[in-house]
This record gives sequence, structure tokens and C-alpha cells, in this order.
Amino acid sequence: MATGNAIVFRFEENNPTLRRYLNTAERAEVDHWQTPNMTWSIELHPMHLTGNPFYIRLFGNTDSGNVPKVDTRNKTASQYGDITKIANNAKLRNKGGLNTVEQGLLITFISNNWDHLSLIAQRYADGELAPPDPPPPTPRATTKPCTVTPQCTGTVPVVTSGKAACNVCYQFQ
Repeated sequence: MATGNAIVFRFEENNPTLRRYLNTAERAEVDHWQTPNMTWSIELHPMHLTGNPFYIRLFGNTDSGNVPKVDTRNKTASQYGDITKIANNAKLRNKGGLNTVEQGLLITFISNNWDHLSLIAQRYADGELAPPDPPPPTPRATTKPCTVTPQCTGTVPVVTSGKAACNVCYQFQ
């Protein structure tokens, strides 16, 4: 279970928080990263984990309570198809909040990234990090020892079809 201070981050490809909660393969699946014109950050709060929520904080908002909240446990993106479905949404809509276009952008962002946002929230609530990245593939040999001419110390390029010549005795194999 998460403890400590809130984690604040932007949903950007190289963000360190995303790298903690989504591995390389999971980040590669993301199609819609947060862009500079999206004037909010995402938060995870350690003392409010019921529902696996994430929070949306507008830039410049320093309120310590009632931050707009999106629960993810047993929910779908379609349940947040309108800004009014977000808890404490008045802070997103009222004076100093998002205009109508920005509100639509936020809802689209949530919908497009639901699987990853809910996975991050779930891992955070459960005190888990992303599974480790798989090891890189083992490099394949590009040459092999010459085996045609006795006592030859040359090498032959590994080819996918046909034969290649040894770099010392020039015999094809």
C-alpha cells in the first residue's frame, strides 16, 4: 500500500514516474501522450486509495483538498465521457478552470489513456511497480570459424542463405 507524499506527474513518454509504473513495452503501447497545451498534472495520493483513483490538478492550483478525482477500480473510460462525471469537477469548469475545448481535450485524454492510467493507479494503490523489462535479445554471431580448410584460422560471415567465403583461405562454405 502506498504511503508518503502525493506523486505529481505529467503523462509524458520519458517521465520518471511513468517509467516506475509502466515498463518499456507498456509505454510503447501508449498512443496519446500529454502535450504542453494540456494544462494539468496527474496525482496519486497515498491516503486516498479506495477506488484506485488518480487526481487531476490544474497548473497553479494549490488547494489541499477536493482535487478533481477519477476512480478506476471497476470503472471504464466511458463512465467519464463528460467532465461532470469527474468528482469535484467544478474546479475544472469554473472561473480559472478549463474552457470547453480544454475540457473536451481532458475527457479525450482520459479515454485514450484509460488502460494505462488505471494500471498506474492500481499499481500505486497496491504498492507495486512495473514488472521489469525483459532482457535484450542475445546478439547473434556474425561470423563463424572456417571449417573447410585444415589449419585455417579464418572466419566466414554467417549468411541467411547461400554460402560465404572464408577471409583467409577463400573457400566457400
